Amino acid sequence: PSADDQSLRDVDATDDGRVVWFAGDGGALGRYDVEEGRLTDHSAPEDQTSTWTAIAVVGRAGAERVHLANGSGELLKGTYDDGDVAWGEIRKPGSGSSITDLAFDDAVGYACDSSQGVYATTDGANYETIGIEDANTDFAALAATDAELVVAGGDGTVFRYDGSVWTTLRAGETALRAIDLTDETGLAAGDAGGVFERANGGWTSVETPTDADLQGILVGAAGRERSDVAVGTSGTIVERDRS
Repeated sequence: PSADDQSLRDVDATDDGRVVWFAGDGGALGRYDVEEGRLTDHSAPEDQTSTWTAIAVVGRAGAERVHLANGSGELLKGTYDDGDVAWGEIRKPGSGSSITDLAFDDAVGYACDSSQGVYATTDGANYETIGIEDANTDFAALAATDAELVVAGGDGTVFRYDGSVWTTLRAGETALRAIDLTDETGLAAGDAGGVFERANGGWTSVETPTDADLQGILVGAAGRERSDVAVGTSGTIVERDRS
């Protein structure tokens, strides 16, 4: 198997931005060295050819750790070294529902699935369930900082976890598809051009020039020439200057 002609579903980069990993259907998995312009096919790790639904990369190029999730609720960790990847054992923390998103910071990581499950790990291999009871919605995305974790729900709800307690906040009435978080602020995006910004302990609607369904969002950085960006269906890209 290879990444050729396969739909790709997620992408992430090493901490220094020198290497980009991407994953998708049919076990497709690739590594692109930005500086050298070299693309390497790592598809079907451990003979896994199911669809990779999410990927998270941790560490600097050349010694990065790659975390993969698939539509069968399975998680796989690999460590890159000198052109090869040493893969660990397949883990299935939940009931087998599709893992929809991953978020990692060093060894601390989180995953969410389509059946209201959220999982945490401190070694990238062993996961424990941390929520969410009575959520009554599916989970599309999550994001984390050192202080908190947020999960975007399909009914417009944002769930926040401070390490011990879950709290629930309503962002809007449309389904949320993506979320991003920094120490200073957060953004969530979803159907019908919906974007919501965290402010004063809650989430408020932000006007956008589109009614496309938004499926990805990134918080910009004031003073660093990086705007807030959201992407969605039909090639939609919207941005907002944060300076």
